[in-house]
Formats: sequence, structure tokens, C-alpha cells
Amino acid sequence: MSENTQPATLFGLDDEETEDVLRTLSNTALIRAVVVASLGLAGSVAGREFGADWLDPFLDTYALAVVPVLGWWIHKRLNQDGK
Repeated sequence: MSENTQPATLFGLDDEETEDVLRTLSNTALIRAVVVASLGLAGSVAGREFGADWLDPFLDTYALAVVPVLGWWIHKRLNQDGK
């Protein structure tokens, strides 16, 4: 039996579609991935397990707060530039 040496695609997506998925990945998902990976790395270095029970409520708050905060910041910047 010969080995399959063809590169596997991400869920049947070609390179352009994979780039589109990565480009549209939400900030919340990216933050969650980085935090979970960091907790896993820190846990393996420390030799213990760190819980991430606090992560989902934190990310929910972040996702709800970021829109009005950015809206306020953009509004403030536009008003400063118009003066």
C-alpha cells in the first residue's frame, strides 16, 4: 500500500477560501484561542491544570462591551477631526 502524499485541505477549502476563513475569524475567537493555549502551556510548565471557567463570561462581557466602546471612540475621533 502506498502512502498518500497529497496535502490535505482544510475542510475541503482551497487556499483562497482558507485565507477568507482566517481573515474573517472574529477577535473573540482569536482571544479565546490565545488564552486557552496560554493556559495549557502554563499548566504544562507548572505541572498542574488551570481552569478556564472564567473565560466564557469574560469573553461575553468583552464582546458586548467592545461595540459601544469602539463606537464612542470613533465618534470622539470624528468630532475632534471636524473642529
